[in-house]
Amino acid sequence: MKTLINFIITILISLTLTSTTQFCTKNTQKVILQSINSQVTEKLLTESAKIISDRLNSYGLESFDIKVLADHRQIIIQLPENIVLSELEGLLTYKGELAFYETFNRKEIADLLKDNNQLFDLLKSDPETSPNDSKIGCISPSGLDQTNDYIRSNRIAEYCKFVWGMKSDDSLYCLYALKINSSGNTLLAESDVETIKSTQDKSSQSFLIEIKFKPASKVIWKNATTNNLDKPIAIVIDDKVFYAPVVKVPMENGLCEISGNLTLKDVNYFLALVNNEKLPTGFSIK
Repeated sequence: MKTLINFIITILISLTLTSTTQFCTKNTQKVILQSINSQVTEKLLTESAKIISDRLNSYGLESFDIKVLADHRQIIIQLPENIVLSELEGLLTYKGELAFYETFNRKEIADLLKDNNQLFDLLKSDPETSPNDSKIGCISPSGLDQTNDYIRSNRIAEYCKFVWGMKSDDSLYCLYALKINSSGNTLLAESDVETIKSTQDKSSQSFLIEIKFKPASKVIWKNATTNNLDKPIAIVIDDKVFYAPVVKVPMENGLCEISGNLTLKDVNYFLALVNNEKLPTGFSIK
């Protein structure tokens, strides 16, 4: 009788697990990440899957499943169906290269362009925008290709690098002009960073991102913030401007604080990218 009871319990458990699996499958969405490297190894795919899993955990996603299909050079992710995939796309595909740049403003770029206004025409820039604005102009997704073609065919200066910002709430992309040195190097890189964390302002309850640079890089940061008072310094991941905070005071303590109505989701997204390993290979969403 005891054996029979155990057998019945086993069947019930099996049915419960099967039912749960079917329920989860019905309430999930499948995302296929295709490696853009035709020679990618199973080892690299496995490492990438682990990094993506760490990012999703850091972001705060509690329920997901991830597996590697080495023969197809793919990573398959099951996400809850209520997740908006576009909000997570960077966590799944960005390599995660962090860099810091000084920026040109609109007036400085206009001076470099001289009488050539084609870039501003393509961006449909508002003439009333301040010449000190770090955004050279903004554009809808439909205009990106034409503007990128112009930028590639018209190198303005060896020390200027154009980079798009993240899509805004009104579905526009804004263009930034970043300063690079003669070797193409940035102001500071991820290797200069000691820690990146979030804090919450007690009075406003808004979230802040605090970046602390290593002692050896404090002088560079102090000089940069001294020379760029009331100007933005761009914080870039994978050649995309995430933030461009305006320098208000010289920073002698090696700290960079990003504020401005950041949500917990904004903060977690950024930290998930910069506080986990970089992806060793590239992916596209299939």
